[in-house]
Amino acid sequence: MWWTDEKIGFYDRAASASDFHRRLADLLEPYLGQATSIAELGCGLGFMTAQLTDRGHTVTGYDSDQRAISWAARRFPFSAFRCRDCYSLGLVADTSIAVFFGRLTSDDNCERLLETCSKRLIYVDNEHEEYEGCSWKHFQKTEDFLRQKGLRHSFQKCHLRFDQILSSRTELEDYIRVNYTERSREFSRPVVEEGGLIRVINDKAFSIFAIDKEDKKSTTPP
Repeated sequence: MWWTDEKIGFYDRAASASDFHRRLADLLEPYLGQATSIAELGCGLGFMTAQLTDRGHTVTGYDSDQRAISWAARRFPFSAFRCRDCYSLGLVADTSIAVFFGRLTSDDNCERLLETCSKRLIYVDNEHEEYEGCSWKHFQKTEDFLRQKGLRHSFQKCHLRFDQILSSRTELEDYIRVNYTERSREFSRPVVEEGGLIRVINDKAFSIFAIDKEDKKSTTPP
C-alpha cells in the first residue's frame, strides 16, 4: 500500500492549511455538466470526493489502498468510498474523474479508465513541476496522444498552491525522506521560514482533460 501514517499526516496537514481541494473542485465542476453519477478513481484520502459530495453531486471514491479508504471514511462520513482496484471496476458511473492518476499515455491506461464511465472521463495530468518555468511536457504528450486516438476532448492548463507546513527542520528532513528520498525523487522545492514554521512551496502545474466517449472527433477549446 502506498499510504503510510507518515504520508497521511503530512498530506492532511497540508490540506488543512490550504484551499487547494476547494479550488480544484471549482476548476473541475464546469466539466461535470449534467452528470448524475461520478466515480473518483484513485481517490486516496477522499478530499476531492468529499468536496464534490458537499456540492450536491453523487460521487463514489474508489481506491485500492485500504488504509487510505478507511481513513477517508472516518474523515468524511457523509461521502461514499469503496476499496476497489480502479482497473477492474467496469462501468460504474456516467462520469469518472482521475486526479494525478498515472499517465494516460502509459500501457492501456486510457482505455481502462474510459471503461469506468459511459459519458466522460475528466483526467488531471500532473506535470511534477513548479508552475513558473514549467515545460508542459506531459500536457503536450497527452494532447498528442488523444489527438492520435481520435478522442473528442477539451483541455485547460492550471496551477494551484498546495504548500506543506512543517514545525521544524527535523520535520522537514522527515518530509523529504518520506516523499522524495524513499521514492527516488529529487527535492528541489523552495523552502521559507515564517512565524516559527517552515513552508515548502508547492505551486503545482497541471492540466485538465475532459474526454468524451460519444464523439471521437478530436477538438480543442475556443
